[in-house]
Amino acid sequence: MSLEHYWSKKILLSNFKMLKKSMLKKITKLLFITVLFFNNFSFAENKKRNIHEGGLQITGYYSYDEPHFMYNRSYLGDHLLDNFGLVYNFKQQRIIDNHLYEFEIDTDYKKFDIDYWSNYTGTLNDVKNEIFNLRFLSGIQLTDNIKVKSGYGYRYIEDHKDGLVSTSGATGYDRIQEYQYIPFLAEIKAPVGSLDGILKLEYDYIYYGKNESKLSSGTLKFRNDDGYMAKTSYKFLHSGFNFEPYYIFQSIEESNTVSGAYEPSNTTNEYGLKISKVLGEKSAISEGFATPINGSTDIYFGAGMMFTEIDTGFHSPTGTTNIDEKDTGYKLYAGLPFINNLDLELAYNNFGDSVTSGNNGDTFVDGDGKYAHGSYAAGTLLAFSADNVAVNIKSESMSVSMIQKIDVSAIEIIPMIGIHKWDQSETTVTTGVSNSATHDYSGTDLIYGIGIRSNSDNNFSLSLEYAEYPMYYDAKATEVKIGYKF
Repeated sequence: MSLEHYWSKKILLSNFKMLKKSMLKKITKLLFITVLFFNNFSFAENKKRNIHEGGLQITGYYSYDEPHFMYNRSYLGDHLLDNFGLVYNFKQQRIIDNHLYEFEIDTDYKKFDIDYWSNYTGTLNDVKNEIFNLRFLSGIQLTDNIKVKSGYGYRYIEDHKDGLVSTSGATGYDRIQEYQYIPFLAEIKAPVGSLDGILKLEYDYIYYGKNESKLSSGTLKFRNDDGYMAKTSYKFLHSGFNFEPYYIFQSIEESNTVSGAYEPSNTTNEYGLKISKVLGEKSAISEGFATPINGSTDIYFGAGMMFTEIDTGFHSPTGTTNIDEKDTGYKLYAGLPFINNLDLELAYNNFGDSVTSGNNGDTFVDGDGKYAHGSYAAGTLLAFSADNVAVNIKSESMSVSMIQKIDVSAIEIIPMIGIHKWDQSETTVTTGVSNSATHDYSGTDLIYGIGIRSNSDNNFSLSLEYAEYPMYYDAKATEVKIGYKF
């Protein structure tokens, strides 16, 4: 049963507010000490440069989804004067043996308004939310146009629904989510036309997650220790200011169970714009690229449409049962040459949904015996016990692939093999009924495929590919991709 069923009356938050103030003081003190340390600590290097950068952040869109149960949404058009925050970035660049090393502190704080919806607990508008992000990064210039970094990340989210009453009369509660993760970041010199910008690609492995729901009956504390974030942004200078449109995707697995309740798996999508300015010294070491560890490397980045089919194993529908295993998804990808005619390609893949729906008395056969975590034997005839029931299967993955390029005139033939870390959620929901059954599946499997890609002198490429993605419910996809080589 989802926690959204535990709506509560207002409770005293004095202890929490004291704890929150204490936490923010500790983080501020840590930031101050760290910046002071790196400002003054001396290494035996040729050059050193400290760069301070600050500005504003505008949240254009934010969504938090517990699939087929509830969501939070925020659109800039609806909350034009509400969705703003502050950003601060500190970099220390050092040239050691003619190579560029960089330490970075990156942080932001934002407040924004969300609108809440659920079939079961009604709707709420203009709910205050807060997010605080902090990352410590360290890295090196790898090639002429690529810097790589890693380190530690922290993300804090507070959803303020305490004391608010929904359209169905349900009373809300505050919810706090905290995550710690290991970021893996690539910064790429990526000029586009007259813009001499920096493309950032990042994958974050979430190794610690905590969720606190402050109910009237007491605070429930859950652990969500399995998840990831995928981030991308493009930063460029215009009229003395840095502009950085960004996108963030977050996927969190189902929590442990506490007092008969749990937090369902959930996903977050966010995009917006950061506007900042370098304070004090300018970046002479440059958003700087010195002598690389390796030589020049061409990289490419792109997006694509995925025409997908999820193999549920369901068959033999009767009555109004509809088994729809096809959908349209999307992918974001980046690649770089590995050795001659062999590329390393990283991608985020969203496969869309498979939906099997029906009404009371309608049936279908669970051919593979996978439904509901293998609760039924293969070949079991299943019947819907109510009207307007749907089994929704949502799938996504992060993949790393090796792409072999075979030149044939104006095209390249591109066989592909790789691995992907996948997540699937299977939710059985009855419209208008306040319960649902959710099962989460995750794992790592080989993927393989083949395609063709245009091979021309300009920087743009167009690809047509077919790939198979083994998962709990296997997927296959025909993909149309457009890429840009920097």
